[in-house]
Amino acid sequence: MRLLIGEKLVEFSDEQLDYMYIDEGTEAEVFKYGHSVLKIYKPFCTKYRLTEKDADSLTKINTQRILLPRELLRDPDTLEFKGYSTPFIKSCSNSALLNLKMDKFLDELEVLEDDMEFLATHGVDVADFILGNMIYDGKIYFCDPGSYVLDLKSRSGYIHQNNICELNNFVLNQLFPLVKVSKVKRKAYNSNYLESECLSWQMRDKSLPGETVKQHIKRMTR
Repeated sequence: MRLLIGEKLVEFSDEQLDYMYIDEGTEAEVFKYGHSVLKIYKPFCTKYRLTEKDADSLTKINTQRILLPRELLRDPDTLEFKGYSTPFIKSCSNSALLNLKMDKFLDELEVLEDDMEFLATHGVDVADFILGNMIYDGKIYFCDPGSYVLDLKSRSGYIHQNNICELNNFVLNQLFPLVKVSKVKRKAYNSNYLESECLSWQMRDKSLPGETVKQHIKRMTR
């Protein structure tokens, strides 16, 4: 395979691609290349995925924890848009995140909340915050911007609220359920928080010094 990564021409054998292969989904195959991840589009896709224009716009936005496109991928002969690269982050296990001290977790959540606001000012409506798209290496990242929407017509405050809701839903309904409690207790726990307000400040006064994320959930759902 021959590919333009930004302005750099590269060529990969089938054997090299097999070695670089990470994963694939409906829209693309994913490969590790140095310190980058290459998301190479499949010829046909039934779901929304970033257009060349939107991917290019996202390369100009610098976030702290949301891994956005950095370089566009093109066919070197036709210049057809083939996908994009994002930074590569090696992930720890989810259990490592659950054993993080609660105050450190909330610090990380604040950084993500800042990204939600920053993206909203650029008209970026986030999506697909699921466990499979989260990376934890001591810091929390989200790695798949393929379903993000650039909406320059809506008010940034409206997009910001949507972004915060997406992040809160991830924490309360994707991450925290890794700690097993009953559905009734989980529903009661989630009712403590407003869906459209930043969780970091809502959780600060409910956490105890020194407790981990797992200990916090267990204590709050007794």
